[in-house]
Amino acid sequence: MPKLSIVQRTFLQLALAIVLIFFVLVLVYSLIFSAGFRDEQERQLSITAEVLAERLAGAWDTGHIQLVSASARGDIMYAARSNDAMIWLINSRGELIMSSAFPLYSREKLPQGANGLPILPEELRNADELVVTRNNYHHSLPPKDHWLSVSVPMESEIGVYAGELLVHRRILFGDLASSLSNRVMLVALGTAFLLAIFLFSFLSHKITRPIRQLAEVAAEVYRGDLSARVSLKKGQNTLFLDDREISRGQVRDDLNLLVRTMNTLIEKLERTEKERQDFMASISHDLRSPLTSIRGFVAGMLDGTLPSEDFPEYLSIVKDESDKLSRLVDALFELSLAENHEALQRSVFNLRDMIVSESAALTPQLQERQIKLSCECPDVRDKEEKILVVGDEKQIRRVLQNILTNALHYTPEGGEILLSVSTLKAGKGFEISIEDSGEGLAEKDLPYVFDRFYKGNKARGNEGSGLGLYIARTILQRHGEMIEAGRSERLGGAAFRFTLSSPESAAR
Repeated sequence: MPKLSIVQRTFLQLALAIVLIFFVLVLVYSLIFSAGFRDEQERQLSITAEVLAERLAGAWDTGHIQLVSASARGDIMYAARSNDAMIWLINSRGELIMSSAFPLYSREKLPQGANGLPILPEELRNADELVVTRNNYHHSLPPKDHWLSVSVPMESEIGVYAGELLVHRRILFGDLASSLSNRVMLVALGTAFLLAIFLFSFLSHKITRPIRQLAEVAAEVYRGDLSARVSLKKGQNTLFLDDREISRGQVRDDLNLLVRTMNTLIEKLERTEKERQDFMASISHDLRSPLTSIRGFVAGMLDGTLPSEDFPEYLSIVKDESDKLSRLVDALFELSLAENHEALQRSVFNLRDMIVSESAALTPQLQERQIKLSCECPDVRDKEEKILVVGDEKQIRRVLQNILTNALHYTPEGGEILLSVSTLKAGKGFEISIEDSGEGLAEKDLPYVFDRFYKGNKARGNEGSGLGLYIARTILQRHGEMIEAGRSERLGGAAFRFTLSSPESAAR
């Protein structure tokens, strides 16, 4: 039976908890409804009164006698309608100067002033803090209904009575309010809530623990600790995306897949950071050595330390060191071009001409080290025959140059380099293979040989920037082509194979 995903597990666990709690709460719902409804009315009414009082605070004249804001009445009427309430506004004299409704019973109960306005008696006035009452506001409201009243005093800078806002609302009582005295149901209510708290606490801890761990590891990585990894269980081996279970389709758990993805990303980030540090160290060394040599010879020639008759020899050394710096800069420039995501300038070109020209360019170096470069290209024997491929000709030439230069660098004197071209099945294009008779690639280096800055195989030397093969792979990947490294069965050294599409396959 396949494992459930985290979403499915969470749904089932919470559904079971909710169903259990629901059955218990159904028994007590009617018991708490009335009390809860009254409390909610009180809370909402208090909030409404406080918000409205704040809005009216700046609407008074200096003595808090009359309102000077034209929008005050609209605010009061809107609040009354939206809360199904009756609102009275009292000024500093205790006069009711504005109301959304004023029952006849209240008009009879409250005294009137000389100007005909109802007066709130001094004993009912509130100058201190918000007050909530349930006694028909001291019997000034119609007795046939039960009333909830909220009084909010207006702010006063000198501490005297500055008026107040009164909000009244009818209270709706449920028929089952009297059943709240039933102790058995109260016990059931308490038990249900305790059970709910326990279950949700347990489930939330269980469900969020992996997420919290992911967040903690992400925070550690953010602080620079790239050795941090996520583990679902204590003592469990670190899981990665390239484990065997992925290829077999055994990983169906969303959380498991998330952990594998997180660990894989951290590992790649750690490796990239290490490669960057190695590269910076290598670049620093490659820059420092030629510069130190150039500076030393130039300083010696300028201060007379070196004899003038030896200047040609020293200038030749300076030129060689300058060439090293130039090659390093060229490699960095090629890296920036390879990683540039601008559109490729694809065209159809003759691969045969490219192979011939690049082979000719290497002739001086081949002759100097007595290295033999052989081409096994059946289609190239006839100079009139073309090998047409599709791609960015300038970038594909860079791929060929980098791989040939790499083979030349690691082939010993008197060795051999073999370049062969073969047709892929169904005429989909061509496979280009470049093999050498050098030391070859170590098995452990094969997965990383195309990584940026990687120079892992000490047997093949540690010179260069470690960018040539990475640039070649990046260019071919942008073309949608394949490149792989291995060991040459014919020459015993390294072998690099990559593909190029023919015009016919590119048009499909």
